[in-house]
Amino acid sequence: MLTKGAIGNLVNRYRAVLAKCNLINTFGSLAVASMLVLGGAGVAGAADTTIGTAGATTNMTKLWIYNGNKYINENSSTAEKHETFNLVGDSINFESGSAIYIVHNEYYPKDKSATINLGTDNTNDININFGNQGIYAVYADTTVNVKGKYLNLVSTSENSTRGIQASNSDMTPADRAARVFISKDTDTYIKVNDKSYAILTFSGGIVDIQGNLTIDSTNAVVTRGNSKITINESGEKTVKITGDILFDPSANTPAAGANSEVSINLTNDQSYLNGAVYVSDNSLGLSAEDVSGMNMGISNGAKWTAPKDSFVSNLALDGGNVNIPAGVDIAAANTTGNGNINMEDAEDLGSFTAGNADGAELNVHATDKDGNVKNADDVDAATLKKMQAQVKAVDATVTASAPEGDVNGAISIDKNGNAKQAKNTLM
Repeated sequence: MLTKGAIGNLVNRYRAVLAKCNLINTFGSLAVASMLVLGGAGVAGAADTTIGTAGATTNMTKLWIYNGNKYINENSSTAEKHETFNLVGDSINFESGSAIYIVHNEYYPKDKSATINLGTDNTNDININFGNQGIYAVYADTTVNVKGKYLNLVSTSENSTRGIQASNSDMTPADRAARVFISKDTDTYIKVNDKSYAILTFSGGIVDIQGNLTIDSTNAVVTRGNSKITINESGEKTVKITGDILFDPSANTPAAGANSEVSINLTNDQSYLNGAVYVSDNSLGLSAEDVSGMNMGISNGAKWTAPKDSFVSNLALDGGNVNIPAGVDIAAANTTGNGNINMEDAEDLGSFTAGNADGAELNVHATDKDGNVKNADDVDAATLKKMQAQVKAVDATVTASAPEGDVNGAISIDKNGNAKQAKNTLM
């Protein structure tokens, strides 16, 4: 199992590369960033507003801090500077177009912040049904901290919506970034329609999800502008993501570029990413080569299945699986550890390429179209050799194998392409 900070260690291995993109501090300062997030509610002299009653149900339509005003349900008044809002209750429910909505503007001095603390250690469930935005923290010095046993973010609209967004108006320094922090004890579920985005970060925005996470979306993550998204950094939680990860540069903000740091840790056999990782078509001519911060750890039977061509900057394997459907090409700039490359047995074979995989050990399996590994009754050594040749990993050891079938013994192919077939032990 990847230990806490395993992906961070991988990033440190390539510090020289990441330094060029101003990302050195992203993992090294994670604890500090978390303290900044949690500390937002404790700013000296800040005004505190408590909404709801501990142990009871708190029903809301909206909580906005916008244009110098605060909107609590249907009531509005002038917002106080660096105000903190604490939502409490056993159950906290939002039915809204935009539920949690914080927009920093000139009303707040640059060295101050507005913070929403959503739930407490005693909150059971937080349910946000939204038509536009679920949790929306935009511009500098905005913070949303989430605590509670369950957080459910569900889009109720057929239009484009955002489950969680943290963005800034410019490339804001990390200590003033818009940020959303979800505690390690919170199970998060995000469901949005095909036009929408589960998690979105622009221009240095920060989203840190430390607990269990399930995403059901076409677009799981959309990001640009040296933002940071961290999912299961401890390696102790279960992550189930259905949806693509999209680096989305915009001609309207060319300085933001395509790069961000997206770090996802899949650490058990219940964890998976079913989605592609790619850079959107753009007029700036940017591609995967302009992204150095896509980090993924896959261990202990976890799976990544990419439905179309994908890339990853840094891939850390420890008994994890990369599933490659027919015709799909996956490129990893850097690969470490040991894991399985599971390739669909089809006429149009996919491929896996690693630019730097010094010391990595990769074993190739043949699968059916559903990703199930074929045994020696259903695949032969010649086919496995063809698949082995589709894995091009510099300085890695690449082998191939098929488990024993009902009739045929297990097949093993060494790094030099020499095949052996064992005797069947079942006959």
